[in-house]
Amino acid sequence: MHSLVVFLEEPLGQMMWLAVSALWSPAARADMVPHLWSITLLGAVPLMALALPPAAARLGLKHFVWASAAAAALIVLARLGVLPRWPVWQRVVDGEGNQRIAVSMWLALGAAFAVHRASLPGAMRQRLTSLALAVLCLCGEASQDRRSGMLMLLALLVLWIWWQQPTALRRAGVLLVLALAGWGLWTVADGVRARFAEGVHELRTLQPADTVSTSWGQRAYMLQISARLVAERPLIGHGLGSWPTLWERHTPPGSALRAHSTPHNEYLLLAVQGGVPAALLWLAV
Repeated sequence: MHSLVVFLEEPLGQMMWLAVSALWSPAARADMVPHLWSITLLGAVPLMALALPPAAARLGLKHFVWASAAAAALIVLARLGVLPRWPVWQRVVDGEGNQRIAVSMWLALGAAFAVHRASLPGAMRQRLTSLALAVLCLCGEASQDRRSGMLMLLALLVLWIWWQQPTALRRAGVLLVLALAGWGLWTVADGVRARFAEGVHELRTLQPADTVSTSWGQRAYMLQISARLVAERPLIGHGLGSWPTLWERHTPPGSALRAHSTPHNEYLLLAVQGGVPAALLWLAV
């Protein structure tokens, strides 16, 4: 029971702190409830982990890896022009906006889990199969052409290396392999290089806030404005659900910036609404 309490204290503390911050929030109650509900759902993930027996969890991860590889195969075939345009997989291979970002992160998770499964003790055939699925997910990630998933995959693999490898020498060796693989992908994938070059160009030629329309340009303003809001109330934040209200006050009317409802970064969102303590609690989760 003690371990259960320790395991759940961060998500419970997160939800309680945000609920209390509703007392000083300028947002309408209708704006507070959805945000608290979304945080509650994310905080319930540890409960799902506790509810699953280890065997069921391993089977679930296995199915997730295979599903990710299947999605990656569809994306690669679509980019090669040999996949029929059927509605059943259209959102996977040709989604727009957040749909494509979600698929990109899905493939990143699938690749990371596949790499992890390939490192576990077991039959060589199973380990090679997992490695092949990881490569397929990586090919799908490169073909899918979203920077979010690529950066997420890099972070996941670095964390996995730090956690999984028992010695500093093995960590360094796997990091070297990862660096070489990343360099190889960077070399052969023109789309990957083009997307990051596009982002750097957007930052170097940053437009004014009232006319900015580029992806990284808008994110730069999200970071700047949200950071100023955090600095105004670093300890208690502006209150639950306050970010959209504050964002509307700090962005030009009619601009593309005004249309956003989150800063596209969960830590920034929580720091604005619950202060630095809320962001630290989320990091602990």
